[in-house]
Amino acid sequence: MKMGSVRFFDTLEDTRMDLQTFVAALVSAPSADNAQPWQLQVDHEMLHCSYQPNSDGPDIFGPMGHASLLSAGALQENVRRLLGQEAASTLNVSTASGTWSISIPLRDIAAADIRHKDALLSRHTNRHAYKGKLDHALPSIPQNALGRIHTVLERPRIRQLAHALRICSSARFNNHELHQWLFSSLRWDADSVARGTGLDVDTLDLPPGGRQFMRFISSWNRLSLLNRLGVHHLLAMADTRLFREAPAIIAITGGYDTQATIEAGRLMQSLWITLNEAGFAVHPYYAITDLGNRMRSGRLDAHWQREVQRADQLAHETLALRGDEAIHMLLRVGTPKVDAVRSRRQSPSAFLAS
Repeated sequence: MKMGSVRFFDTLEDTRMDLQTFVAALVSAPSADNAQPWQLQVDHEMLHCSYQPNSDGPDIFGPMGHASLLSAGALQENVRRLLGQEAASTLNVSTASGTWSISIPLRDIAAADIRHKDALLSRHTNRHAYKGKLDHALPSIPQNALGRIHTVLERPRIRQLAHALRICSSARFNNHELHQWLFSSLRWDADSVARGTGLDVDTLDLPPGGRQFMRFISSWNRLSLLNRLGVHHLLAMADTRLFREAPAIIAITGGYDTQATIEAGRLMQSLWITLNEAGFAVHPYYAITDLGNRMRSGRLDAHWQREVQRADQLAHETLALRGDEAIHMLLRVGTPKVDAVRSRRQSPSAFLAS
């Protein structure tokens, strides 16, 4: 075996996977702003996947942060789909030593069927406007023991969730750390897009002049000054407009603990793949979850505490959640009007530690 070779297993039939093909499908999992915060290491018998912060911006979640655990669950779901349920039946995400890791036997990768990668590589985000109505019924939605899926089709309930989201979006545009994270993630030109991480500005549904305005508010000093004039309200309205008009919203909920969050990531990935395969567009919204978590952990500006608490309560009431249930992610779902520009991914070799 030679790491970095085009064919990792030289004697495999074409229907089986080599390591680089497996890694490319594995790391197609979603991550916060496409940060892809993972590192892979190979020993004699195993492929180990663990958290590795991206060096392009601040590490605002850390290995055990909510967004990182969702990504760990999504990676785990990718492995299960690539290897098959039987081979992956004992696969777990280890959370020892204040981080997480997934270890995959190389023999299982060698036996995996290459055809299973297509659905994973086809999963994508579409941030553009959708048609006003669904062209066909939503597919049967998978569930798991630690998570629930709520499909919201009624206009009043979607508007209530949109109102809660707009409050949290306003709070987000007033948070220096989240501003720094967003603008360290954006990629403005071909060279930066080619790096394969972050958000290509062309994936965003910006109005005429939107790119120039985003450039202008990339300075925190400018945005904080404009926020005194209420610009954050306008930004939040623009940020949530398509959500409010969505034909369907799907919420992924479950417990607050580590394992429940990982399982929510698995459920999110399975759902997302299923929806894309059925021809539906998907756009994740994380602000209610993120700002709610910041509020509960004492990391939210006191000025926004009451507003975010109100938004969090409204979202929970709209979804009729139990007291021990968290909102892990909201997905805007609909029939696409246009084919969206897709986020790039790093090459498999970029994840393999030497």
